[in-house]
Amino acid sequence: MTIPKVLLFQQRLLLQLSVWSLLSVFLGGVLAALFPAKSFWSAFGGMNAVWGLVNLVIASVGFYGVMKKMRSGLSDEEGERRRLLRLLRVNTWLDVGYVAVGAGLAFLGKTPLLHGFGWGVILQGGFLLLFDWWHYRQGGSV
Repeated sequence: MTIPKVLLFQQRLLLQLSVWSLLSVFLGGVLAALFPAKSFWSAFGGMNAVWGLVNLVIASVGFYGVMKKMRSGLSDEEGERRRLLRLLRVNTWLDVGYVAVGAGLAFLGKTPLLHGFGWGVILQGGFLLLFDWWHYRQGGSV
């Protein structure tokens, strides 16, 4: 049985997200542990670790779904591709919102804690913005 290209694309996308997530959890956790509570770096690290955990859960659920589709077969590859592209397009716009919220915290926040949280959200939202946009652009040729 040949695995549909769209499922291989999704699998690769989810692997990339998992790697970013694991790096975020590890490096964010190290920063949060090394610096005093409520400091900029502790907040920045903690925010990255939390986003990494959330993204790791999302990637895990996604992997499960892709593996299930690989086992059972895919009846509508074009429909699957359209659904993926729609999800990536919506996520790209959500990512713009994350960056905007992060910028609000980073530039308008009154404490180092809020500045650290803001820059953490900017980093994670910015990565996801580029990630989702890039995969949306690549998904048109799958």
